[in-house]
Amino acid sequence: MSLRKRSWRLALLALLPCIALLLLATPTPVVQESLAQDSCLGCGCGPGPLPQDPRSFDDFIRRAYLGALGRLPTCAERNNEYNRLVAAEPVSSDPNSAFDREARRFVSTLFQTQASFDDPSLDVYVQTTAYQARNPWPDNRLDEQRTRDFVTDCYRAFLQREPDPEGLCYWTKVALSEVHGRKHVLRAFEDSIEFNDLVSKLFDGGPPCCITRCPVGTVFNPETCSCESDGGCVDGRFGCFQ
Repeated sequence: MSLRKRSWRLALLALLPCIALLLLATPTPVVQESLAQDSCLGCGCGPGPLPQDPRSFDDFIRRAYLGALGRLPTCAERNNEYNRLVAAEPVSSDPNSAFDREARRFVSTLFQTQASFDDPSLDVYVQTTAYQARNPWPDNRLDEQRTRDFVTDCYRAFLQREPDPEGLCYWTKVALSEVHGRKHVLRAFEDSIEFNDLVSKLFDGGPPCCITRCPVGTVFNPETCSCESDGGCVDGRFGCFQ
């Protein structure tokens, strides 16, 4: 074998691992395509993970409250939003559908007031009392940690996942660089492809099951969402349910 042929084959063999890695790596730029199509402000442009498995209306509601306000919603809050989502059905992948608009309104108004949400101008931004207590604005508009916390809350409430480093860096810089950056960030998450994809996969799993305590002699049965006889259980734990 000639030296030229041998060198060519050796070079090809050396490239095979790289080619294999390129074939295996299938980037899915769901978040960055929809949220940050312009400069990445030095944060990198790596794609974020895909949404998790489809979830019920009630699961979506509970995760949004937990993400935005750091607490689970009350039974009244869960039922109120569940009824609004049901009234806005059918579930659709159309970002202009009544269902998608209601989902956007619901999550966004955990952060900003309804009047602020309704005003199309970025110059009008007023936080809800609940979120103002959690992360005040504009008192700490230039506080990088508080702004990063706000962006993290947006990821957890809208996309219902932890932020990817590149997205967290980018949107923190956007919020810090603009006087009304927080509303800009909220608008971007509302209109994102990933949020629309998550909403389009929601399903009606039934009304919220809000029973938290059962009378003595009964135990909670999650399958029927009711308190039923504990069958003579001594300590009242769910494990005794027959």
